[in-house]
Parts: sequence; structure tokens; C-alpha cells
Amino acid sequence: MSGRRGRPLTGSKKRAATGWVASLPTRRGSRTRSSWTFVTEKAADAWLSQGIAALNAGDPLPVPDFGDLVQVSRVARAGAGTQFRALGKEWKHERYIEIGTAGPGRETTVDGHVRRIADWMEERGLTMETMTRQHVKAFQADLTRSKPAAESFALPDGVDPDRLVTLDEGIAVEGTPSKSTLKRRIKSGALAAVETGSGAHRYRLGDLFLPGVAGGARAQDGSLRRGPRNSGALVQEVAADVMWVFNTVCDFAEDMGVEI
Repeated sequence: MSGRRGRPLTGSKKRAATGWVASLPTRRGSRTRSSWTFVTEKAADAWLSQGIAALNAGDPLPVPDFGDLVQVSRVARAGAGTQFRALGKEWKHERYIEIGTAGPGRETTVDGHVRRIADWMEERGLTMETMTRQHVKAFQADLTRSKPAAESFALPDGVDPDRLVTLDEGIAVEGTPSKSTLKRRIKSGALAAVETGSGAHRYRLGDLFLPGVAGGARAQDGSLRRGPRNSGALVQEVAADVMWVFNTVCDFAEDMGVEI
């Protein structure tokens, strides 16, 4: 039988600034790969040999000996500090791709948590070394602090309401609802595309500001139409999960030699 599974496995190996990078697919026929950076070429070759044998036998890839690996993350270093985004990405790849401790859905969730934490820190010029306990407490408070949303949405002056836009073009206009809100309105039938060709669907810009789409206006029965109710707040369970990611990445950073 021909095909991808019939091809011999060889893996890949290349010289890097900090050592030797060896890579193999996480399983036969998979496009997802597991990569490790080894101190010596000999260690890289040994892992490749063991990994190929494991894949051919239908077993998981072996985890290299800690002492054979480059210990300090160079990519995470930037200026005088260690960037959470880079180190969080490295931890996520190790945990969910190389070791495979959970499915792709969990990896996607964790990726969002890493980006949320990194965005907050970078907006304040913080690195892992300068993130104090006071900063952590402020971040925790921001996770569950609701910010009042606008009561209604108004088309800005000088904007043509009949202009046809994609969703991405529409949300770039000041005052439009979020993309997630618009997607919910499309799903519910409150917002319909004007053009539905083979390319991206296009919508009348003025329709994005209608009360039934943007929210904030009252229906005939006096109830407030559904719309964005707060911005940035998370339920307690999700906030706790975000903090678990933060604390776990901090532990990973210390294991990698970062002084925090």
C-alpha cells in the first residue's frame, strides 16, 4: 500500500545558535511535529533514532533526558527581561504538542489565556522579572472587573451607510459592535449579507448599527435588546483557569533558569 504511512521516517535535524534542533511527526502521517533543541548532535541523533523506532511501533515519542536539552530559553529573552508571550508559547508547545497532555481544544483555550496575559503585561511594559505581587493582584482584578458597554451604537458622521463591507472591514469602523456580536446576529438571522458570492460575504455598513444587531435599544415590549453587556470580564471559572496558566508558566520559567 502506497501513501504517507508507507514512506520511511527520517526526521529532521539542523544546527541552531544554541544547539541542535531535532524534529519528528507526533505520530505517523501527522503534520504536527515535535521539536527539541539538544546540546549536542549526538543527543539529537539518539532521540531521532529512538523516536523513529517508537513511531514505527505505534508508540508515543520519547521525552528526551532533561540534561541533553538546551536549558535556557533564548527566544524568550528580550532586552532586560523575559517576555511572557514567548516563554508561554514554548511551555504550551512542550505540554500540548511534544508531551500531548490534552486535546487540541484545550490547547486552543490555553493559547487564548497566554495571549490575554501577555497582552496585559506588554501594555504595561512588564516582563516576568518585573511582574510583582501587586501587578498580579491588579491582573486578577481586571479579569473579573466588568466595564460598562455603550448603551447604543451610532453610525459616525460622514460614513456612508450603504457602503458594502466584510465583517473585518466593518469592525474597523469606529463604533461598530465586536465581531463576535455580529457573528451571533448572523446566526440568529438579525443580520444578513447583501452579497454572498464566492468571496467573503459583504454587509451594508448601516445594518451593523441597527438596534436589533448592535443592541442597546429597547424592543416593543420594553425589554432591552440583546447586545454587548460588558467588556473584558470573565466568569470565575475562566479567570481561575487563566491564573492557572500564569502560575504554571512561572513555574516553567523558573525551571528554565529565569529568576522571578
